[in-house]
Amino acid sequence: MVDSIKIQMVIATGMVLVYPFLRKFGVVKMFWVSFVIAYLTAFVFINALPGFEGIIGLEFFKRFLFVSALMIPFEIYDSQHDDTTLNTLPQKFGIANAKKAGYLLVLLYVVLEVVNFNFNENVKSQYLVIAIVIAIVNAIAIKFSTLERSQYYTSFWVESIPILWWVLLVLFQ
Repeated sequence: MVDSIKIQMVIATGMVLVYPFLRKFGVVKMFWVSFVIAYLTAFVFINALPGFEGIIGLEFFKRFLFVSALMIPFEIYDSQHDDTTLNTLPQKFGIANAKKAGYLLVLLYVVLEVVNFNFNENVKSQYLVIAIVIAIVNAIAIKFSTLERSQYYTSFWVESIPILWWVLLVLFQ
């Protein structure tokens, strides 16, 4: 198990090192970041825990969807500063469509959480409620994202969503 984690960390390090080369590919960059975070949190960290072997793929996909949606406010804010040749999601499809994509990602995340709850007897109901609350908070963050928002909106409020998630998990365990 330890060797497997070491190998996965080396792979994750390689994926992080590739990021600067992908920075110039707007939409690809966003999904690459989501992919790397999902990989680290699902395949590396969850895989290290006993009893989670069967759900790694589902956890990876849920986290990929959640992080992708969470990045929409950052993409909207950054689109005014990014070079127009980057073709970020808001630049390529417009802010309204980027928000719709974010809502769709949040919805798919919630659907997978409900599916996981219904088919995995180890998932407690409070975890599902917390996941849905955090998904709603994520959707609200997307809704209120605009070009006029302060950088502190994304740098503080949006980035604090995972911390809020952790706090809720700790409080209701």
